[in-house]
Amino acid sequence: MDPVLAANLKKVRMAIKSACARGSRDVNSIHLVVATKYVDVEKIEALIATDKNVIIGESRVQDAVRKIKVLLDNGCVAARTGGLQKKGEMSRLGMGKVHFIGHLQTNKIKAILPYIDMLHSLDRLSLAIALEKALASENRVLPVLLQINVSGEASKFGFSPDEALRVLPSLATFKSLRISGLMTMAPDFRSLSTPTLIASSSPKDAHLDASKSHVREHKPLEHKTLEHKTLEQKQAAVRTCFRTLRLLADTFRNRAQAEGYENIVMDELSMGMSQDFEIAIEEGATMVRLGGIVLK
Repeated sequence: MDPVLAANLKKVRMAIKSACARGSRDVNSIHLVVATKYVDVEKIEALIATDKNVIIGESRVQDAVRKIKVLLDNGCVAARTGGLQKKGEMSRLGMGKVHFIGHLQTNKIKAILPYIDMLHSLDRLSLAIALEKALASENRVLPVLLQINVSGEASKFGFSPDEALRVLPSLATFKSLRISGLMTMAPDFRSLSTPTLIASSSPKDAHLDASKSHVREHKPLEHKTLEHKTLEQKQAAVRTCFRTLRLLADTFRNRAQAEGYENIVMDELSMGMSQDFEIAIEEGATMVRLGGIVLK
């Protein structure tokens, strides 16, 4: 066992537990996705050996395929039928699973599909159509998350909240995509990071009524003026981003239930990275995507 990895994971797990307590969350409802884009196979193997419940999060198709093949050969990740779920199978989160968390180009779908259990970054309708075609040909179902650009930053991929609501009827027609929830990234405040884990301010109004979410009137967060704001002000902006995603999920879930969209369930919220995952958990994240805080 790698002692540094073990110490890092212990610290992260304790932080997750504390955030769950502050947000009245069940710690068992939080899945830890470790972003392994910049580490080699040996490091990933050590990670899995240290904590069998982590989910491997890869972002680059060519590197991911190379590494996952080795992990499969070495028995470090679960064997899978072509990497995909058969229709009717239960969700397979955790226990040596691999999620794709980066931007996916349409021409690389066939290369990555055999090796992943979930896609976090469904960010456009054309990608959904291409995925549906590839999956249907194999009689498979893949859980996916809609990537939502809550902050409105031009540098980020993803549906706008309004656009995501508009494409729900189209997504509901797909038989091989299970729309399991939403994913977002908070505003890119590099200075938000501190040498220690962020002890965020109390999550006031952390469980707002979904009826207060006005999706059609959504406006991008005013993040550009926050560069020189205090840490508390930056945390508040991040919290608003995550809270907005949770309320959007509530809105989408209600719409799906009202319209009978059976493949749209909205059970998962993938949000929160190394610098802001505690706030994300307080605001409803079910999956957090951590990199350096675990691996360095």
